[in-house]
Amino acid sequence: MTDPGNVPALSAGSGSRVLLPVPGLGVPHAWQVGPVRFLPAGAARELIEAMPRDGKRIDDPVFREWLDGRVSVLSGSAVAEVAGAGAQADALETVSGALEILRAVQHMHNPMVSMSHQTFGLPGDVPSAVVDYVSMGDALTVGAARRGALAGWTFNDAAHEAWTTDPALRFLDDAFTRAEPDRTTLHSRALLAVSLLSQGWLSCKPDVELLNSAMALEVLLGEASDQDKKFRIARRASYFSCGWPRQLYPGTGRPACPLLSLPLDSRRPGAPGRELKTLLHDMRAGRAHPCTYFLDVCDVYDARNEIVHRGQLPASWPRPDTWFIAAHLLGQVLAWFARHPGAELSLLDSEISSLPPP
Repeated sequence: MTDPGNVPALSAGSGSRVLLPVPGLGVPHAWQVGPVRFLPAGAARELIEAMPRDGKRIDDPVFREWLDGRVSVLSGSAVAEVAGAGAQADALETVSGALEILRAVQHMHNPMVSMSHQTFGLPGDVPSAVVDYVSMGDALTVGAARRGALAGWTFNDAAHEAWTTDPALRFLDDAFTRAEPDRTTLHSRALLAVSLLSQGWLSCKPDVELLNSAMALEVLLGEASDQDKKFRIARRASYFSCGWPRQLYPGTGRPACPLLSLPLDSRRPGAPGRELKTLLHDMRAGRAHPCTYFLDVCDVYDARNEIVHRGQLPASWPRPDTWFIAAHLLGQVLAWFARHPGAELSLLDSEISSLPPP
């Protein structure tokens, strides 16, 4: 395709908009995420054809060839439209943030879908390639292996309705819509946690996903002053996820289990107190019934430490699951954030301590 050189572009004027292709994404109709509007495949051509043109050289064959090529590329997939974008780089960053949120929506509502096989993103975000190889041994063989995502993802009308009505998702949209100085601490925590989770999902590398999951848990539920962060995070995570999908803790009057009611160490912020430490030891040894989510969070942090300090998980170490973070935990935490948008996380500890005793 010939480069357009100095041929005049379309006249955008004060209503400037940037259109970017999003391969792999399917939306049933226009879907607004903060300042970004996602449109179905084929919508780009109609938008561009309806746009006022600079008539000086619009019929120039070089420009026409270049424009037709761009329109064909944009029409082959869903597109992201950013209005008033000052520069392409700004538009790319904005769309990238909106796509991180959509991946969280995908994972929250479809937790059993492998995002290493079905996902979407800006060109270059999602690795997907066929690798040809030759194997040399007793015989010479040739073959091919696929790496990365196999397919994209199409959201349905039910997903869009959830996006427009679910308080947790409305909180995410509000956080993304606000200018950074206008965001509360919980707005910023939510967006950073979603970004970390998205980066882990796109990496297609289990160790990277685990590290990002541990960081996302800390961003969502961690306390900066804690020396042993995992226990308070595990307690807060259990408050939101234990009992799923039936009777959770917030607002149900459910009595606290010992993992939530036994005190933390008053001298070492975040560390378990003596009774809680004994209970955890008994659970690990099989002498007490374990709480899955509390120990799942602890396992994620222990695995994170193994990766950071040893370079990788030992071969004998069972790789902890992280899927529960988006499937069970994220939506409940965001719903709590939506109910307390200006709060500090210390309010969570007050709620947990006020649960009925076991």
